[in-house]
Amino acid sequence: MRVLVMRAKADAECTAATLKALGHNAVLAPVMRIAPRQAPFPTGRFAAVLATSAHAFVGGKEAFEALHRLPLFAVGAATAEAGRRAGFEDVRVGLGDASALAALVTLTLPRPAQLMVLAGRDRKPMLEDGLNRAGYGSIIVEAYAAEAEEGWPATAIEILSDGDVAAALHFSRRSAGLAFGLAKAHGLALRFLALSHLCLSEDVAVPLREAGAERVLVAAEPCEAALLKRLADVAA
Repeated sequence: MRVLVMRAKADAECTAATLKALGHNAVLAPVMRIAPRQAPFPTGRFAAVLATSAHAFVGGKEAFEALHRLPLFAVGAATAEAGRRAGFEDVRVGLGDASALAALVTLTLPRPAQLMVLAGRDRKPMLEDGLNRAGYGSIIVEAYAAEAEEGWPATAIEILSDGDVAAALHFSRRSAGLAFGLAKAHGLALRFLALSHLCLSEDVAVPLREAGAERVLVAAEPCEAALLKRLADVAA
């Protein structure tokens, strides 16, 4: 089965390798590119660092040297692994979304405490709102920016134009919206909406449903493994 992968290039290449191992062909159609932010880390006493995406560590290991002594709370397994590569040793792993990460912090850290949250420039405030309600202070550090791509590669356009693709993978609400925007820009909105759209969560699916997509499948859990399991439903 041919599958459109709507991720930043490095992430898309990892997903493509997994798809190949499962017997599928990936068509890379990035909707954004990841750029590290250069803002310095704030000073002060912090009880922990939180990260909501593996992209938070795109700046490399040396960039986080001053924070290595702190425990890292990662939203999921991929973010945790990126944090370890960035030099963090005490890494605690959430269940895949902001609410679960806030719950993990609440169960682990006494209050009051000041937390540093590594996040993207474009984000929803769910995590910091949850932390603040629970009695923590949170300082947001914009560790990266997800810049929108202006167009898709010619190969992806050609394959989608020919209808030679069965499904598309979506990992965030913003990327799903950007994907539909690019499909319209390339004159492929109807072809795009006719695909089976596999979404990491119900929240990710919102812009696709609003655009008129009828075949929207949501992962049982917010992780790539659960998302790819839904390909069996497309094949059926």
